[in-house]
Amino acid sequence: SDKHNVQSCDLVGLPDLCTGCEHVQATVATYLNRLASLGVAGIRIDAAKHQDPKELAQLLSRVNPSLYKFSEVIDSEGEAVYPEEYTPFSQVTEFKYGKGLDAVLSEPPASSTATSGPGGLPSMGCALATLRGFGEAWGLIPGGNAVVFVDNHDTQRGKDPAQLTYKSGALYTLAVVFMLAHPYGYPQLMSSYRFSAYDEGPPQHRVHGHRGEVRCGEGSPWVCEHRRAAIANMVAWRRVAGGEAITHFTSGLGGKAILFCRGAVACVALNRSPSDAWEVEAQLPLPSGNYCDIVISDDGSSFPAVDV
Repeated sequence: SDKHNVQSCDLVGLPDLCTGCEHVQATVATYLNRLASLGVAGIRIDAAKHQDPKELAQLLSRVNPSLYKFSEVIDSEGEAVYPEEYTPFSQVTEFKYGKGLDAVLSEPPASSTATSGPGGLPSMGCALATLRGFGEAWGLIPGGNAVVFVDNHDTQRGKDPAQLTYKSGALYTLAVVFMLAHPYGYPQLMSSYRFSAYDEGPPQHRVHGHRGEVRCGEGSPWVCEHRRAAIANMVAWRRVAGGEAITHFTSGLGGKAILFCRGAVACVALNRSPSDAWEVEAQLPLPSGNYCDIVISDDGSSFPAVDV
């Protein structure tokens, strides 16, 4: 709760760089520019909230502006440092995003009305239909400033039993598909390995074999969530959707299922109930024809067709 303590004292005893010093700024900026010249597309600034935003902004002003940057700023109730202090020069992590999806998806939907919990987020057991206006209206920072995620390397091993991770199975995939379909924020995907203990390290064998083969997925200690068809193919879906707004929002099964489009170029349907099939008639903006259900497959010779 003390800003000076957060930003000027050593974080858990770790050595601290003088980010306000000329030599430090010049050295770090030179290193980051070197990375950009080698083809690195972007960087994540770890523990950014423990660095003075003015000093960090000065440092980054020396860095190639084409290098994408986002800052880790954990925003919890009662914090002395706020994400908005870092948005003038980078996007920031929106930790409340994953908590919001947890609140909706981790328990069977009870109703279509959200009951507010801490920080403007809904309480557990709300219907999928409440996600229509997910974003700023839920107390999250403006979407253009937010890097969003269902889980990351920290929250995946957190003590919150509601946190969705690869261990949540199909429910986790559903959450990531929604994140990629919804226009709020810049999505960050997780790619992890299986673990059972909090401090468990990575597998001893590499994810890539000697011949370049990928050794991940079912039966492997490497999870590779980003390679699941539903997740990988939704990345392309999101690119097609671009900046289009949500249209044609429809809900069913008492709020447990939703359908929406992004403009007139891409549509998605999600069902939270594993035991209930959703039969729906909806007016869509897409031209009539057969469409690929890319959540299942994008193989042109075998993908499930959807008639519109």
